Amino acid sequence: MSKITVQSEIDLQTLLTRLFQMKIYELESIAQELNALTVRKKHKTSKSQDAELLLSINECVLNVEKLRKYKVLLQKLENEMITEKESFIFLNLVKEEEGLRNQRIGYMVQLAQLRQISLGELMVELGITPPNGKK
Repeated sequence: MSKITVQSEIDLQTLLTRLFQMKIYELESIAQELNALTVRKKHKTSKSQDAELLLSINECVLNVEKLRKYKVLLQKLENEMITEKESFIFLNLVKEEEGLRNQRIGYMVQLAQLRQISLGELMVELGITPPNGKK
């Protein structure tokens, strides 16, 4: 393979001029290396985004204490034993959970697009049951 003398800083036009002086097989070799480098960088970025989105999906849930409180208040509501104050707290928990669920769906849509699959396929991959219970 030919060698190119490169200064520590080189402008694009100088690089292109040097490349123009090379033989075709040398340019093809460089093009293959650049393509491989591009694929590696895209893959790394994709994997990083994938991991960040998975983390965000997992974090979009009520914390343990709020979930416990939600379940207790839901039971009281179903048994018609909920106080006005508890009803207010429950309503706020419901709103918070809905907001988190919407964020979670947004992250799942982004992840499905990144993986180039449908949202339904992603849900199957992640073992998430849709709200209607169908997989």
